[in-house]
This record gives sequence, structure tokens and C-alpha cells, in this order.
Amino acid sequence: MVCLIVAAALSIHEEMKRDRAAEASTRSVAAPAATTTVETGNGRPLMSPYTPPTTTMTTTFVETAAIYTPTSRPAAPPTSAYTRPPAPVTTIPPLVAKPVTKAGKSVTYEVISDSPVLNSVTWFDGMNELQQEYPTSAPWSLSVVNTATYPMMGLGAQTEGQSVTCRIIVDGRVMDQQTAVGQYAVVNCNA
Repeated sequence: MVCLIVAAALSIHEEMKRDRAAEASTRSVAAPAATTTVETGNGRPLMSPYTPPTTTMTTTFVETAAIYTPTSRPAAPPTSAYTRPPAPVTTIPPLVAKPVTKAGKSVTYEVISDSPVLNSVTWFDGMNELQQEYPTSAPWSLSVVNTATYPMMGLGAQTEGQSVTCRIIVDGRVMDQQTAVGQYAVVNCNA
């Protein structure tokens, strides 16, 4: 765009130079006023009074403007003879969900204590929901079938006595067993 503006300015400058040259050749010049010739001692005439020549000049200004019009250019041809090979076609197999089996995991929670009263027992039920029972009697036991996709098995208990033990049995196998001692002891089991 800068090149277009510079080119337009040079074009206007050249046109004005041509106009001035044409005007100079057609310029009318008035004849000098009448002069009186006086002889000097050296034989040269002295012209007096001197009147400068008068000129008539006409100036015409022409306005031109450069108009920039963007044009779309064709895409350039590739510069090398190398062409990229087509990408290999890959087929992604569809996702297939695991068949739903509602068998689930058989979970048994057990709590025993030296005290006949448990302050609280907390566990995850068959759908991973947290459940709580308080106060309750010891020994305490509950069996559930956990059918959640990712089963969570946890048990916590607090006793009013000095010792408390929890146990989690999954599908007939003891997965975790913990014991806590001390006044109002708290125990946690996870499987």
C-alpha cells in the first residue's frame, strides 16, 4: 500500500513539472515601459527608469487519488516436487460396555467389643452409600451385596469400653481386621 501511495505522489509531481514547463513556454510577457536613453562618458547607454517585466501566469491544480483495491491472488504452486502421501485409514473399533451382572460382592461387616454398647457404627451399603447406626449393641453384624460398579467397603465403630475390633469379609474371605484399645476407642477397616 505504501508503494501505491509513493507511486501516486511521484506521478503527481511529474505531471506538475510538465504543466509548469508548458506554462513557461506560453507565458505572456508585457513589454517594458518606455525608457529614456542617457549617454554616459564611456559611450554606454544608461536606461532609466527601470521597470521590471510583468508576467501573467495561470496555475491549474489537478487532484488525483490512488485507490487501493485488494485483489485475490491465486494460490502459489508448490515449490518442490515432493507430495505428502495420504494418511493411512485407521478404523477404531466401537466401544462395547461390559455386560451387567448384578451378582455383586457379598460383604459381611462385624464389630465386637468388651462393652455391650457401641456408641456408633458406620459402613458403606450395597450401592456405596454411607450408613450409620448409633447407639447399638455389641457384637454387631450386617451382610450386604454390593452391586456398585466399583464397590467401596469400609467400616468404622466406637465403643463405650476399652477395646473394639472390626472385620470385613468379602465373598467368604477376611479382607481386613483391626483392633483399637483405650477409653472410647475408635476402629476403622477398609477392603
